[in-house]
Amino acid sequence: MLTVLMEIAEEAGALIAEEAGNIHDNAIIMKSDKDMVTEIDIKVQNFIHEKTKRSFPDAQFWGEENTAPPEDSDREVIIVDPIDGTNNFIHGLPFYNISIAYRKDGSTRYGVVYAPALRDMYYSEAGKGAYKNKTRIQVSRKEKLDECVGISGFAALRSGISPNNVALFPLVIQKLQSVRIHGASALDLCFVAEGRCDLLWYFNLNPWDTAAGELILREAGGTVSDFQGGREHESKRQIAASNGFVHDEFLSLLKSCSAEY
Repeated sequence: MLTVLMEIAEEAGALIAEEAGNIHDNAIIMKSDKDMVTEIDIKVQNFIHEKTKRSFPDAQFWGEENTAPPEDSDREVIIVDPIDGTNNFIHGLPFYNISIAYRKDGSTRYGVVYAPALRDMYYSEAGKGAYKNKTRIQVSRKEKLDECVGISGFAALRSGISPNNVALFPLVIQKLQSVRIHGASALDLCFVAEGRCDLLWYFNLNPWDTAAGELILREAGGTVSDFQGGREHESKRQIAASNGFVHDEFLSLLKSCSAEY
């Protein structure tokens, strides 16, 4: 099953590669004042939907573009972001990916994150570790926040909702070594999984943004939670993830910096 999902992601990546650097204004649709989708996003999602329907005919499909949440979360569900990081893709930046997760009985069993511009395939099966391009990956072993490179973003601000990270961001970054903003949350979770970065936090992400990357990070030894340390990050639309070694300290920092959430 994991192999099939990886093959579908790679084929979808080839579709995206054909269009990279070739996006015209008339192919861009504004979902809101600052949130964009392209004809390629929709084309790729339809492609993945058709492919997964053949391989997993009993599974529900939940994609970012124009599909409703699953009617029964205990059934098989394929959760897809066809292009996570659409803005990067439009502007020719390499930080975008395809994210595919397979969930059953409310638990994510398989996760695939493929970054075609980087030619990096991240993947995991629950209980069997996390991998990148056939090599097993693990989180960093940083134990102090001031040694950590963090990742964040402004998804809530882009959608015009609160809390939006604007007040929290400058307070948190003072306690870290550095912070990066890549604009592709599934790939960000994978960067923490392989130890390139050490922690991340976001407001206003969706299951298609996080489901596959979360499994990969957990299987690489990391920790994922809401800002209070629980497992309700999807329903609360807030996510804190780390290498695990700094997680408690990181949550304390988030709590000390903001009462908004």
